[in-house]
Amino acid sequence: MDNLPAKIRDFIGPIKYLEIPNQGAASNVVYVSTYRGEFVIKWASSPPFNVWLRQENKVLSFLENYKIPSPKGFLYVENHTPPVFESWLVMERLSGKTLRTRLQEERNSSKRKDLLYNFGHAIKKVHSNQFHNNSLDNFSWLCKMIDLAQYYLEHYEVEGNYKLLNDLVSNQPESVQEALIHGDCTLDNIMVSGNTITGFIDWCWGDMGDPRYDLVLATTPSLEAFSEKKDFDAFYKGYGEVRLTTSEIKYFQDLFKFF
Repeated sequence: MDNLPAKIRDFIGPIKYLEIPNQGAASNVVYVSTYRGEFVIKWASSPPFNVWLRQENKVLSFLENYKIPSPKGFLYVENHTPPVFESWLVMERLSGKTLRTRLQEERNSSKRKDLLYNFGHAIKKVHSNQFHNNSLDNFSWLCKMIDLAQYYLEHYEVEGNYKLLNDLVSNQPESVQEALIHGDCTLDNIMVSGNTITGFIDWCWGDMGDPRYDLVLATTPSLEAFSEKKDFDAFYKGYGEVRLTTSEIKYFQDLFKFF
């Protein structure tokens, strides 16, 4: 933390101790305890992660006007003096552990069912926010993401390829009502205390978008969950919607391969 910007040092005050969480592949992340409170500090200095952090600050500022379970953003600092582009974000630390960690630890089938039910219910609360004036952006989410997929394919190492990109363009699913989405709704980005969802973290992909994208990422089979039908049953009982079709799941899984 020797390179911590002076504005951030002044804001958080003297540091008592630091904790490095088991997350933050895109940005550097540290939990900081000071006499003024508990904070999360994220920073990045290489593309696209520095741009993602700038966007996360924008989304968190937007979310302050709504009852969305997300951390409060306290301070954003940017050093954009070419060729240097560093982004720093100080946020509230949400209580609990990631949902992935909780599911790894929890062996009681009833409590696991409750966790997945609460996960689905929390996502539904996010998706219940529909801003018809596109408060975050003025472009179709899917068109924007396809354009971005092409940019990422041309500039970064991604799992997708040009054939898959052409398939995404040619085989777009029937449109649905856009809603507020998290955009990276994996088990790692949900914080849980006991069986209670305390909030969603890592909001850089938050946007007015297609809620099916969140559902696909949330229910991707892993060692921790969604390898059995009962997990989907619990999740969708909490979410309360008709389940996705096989073609919808494949489409949004393929889209995610570019990010």
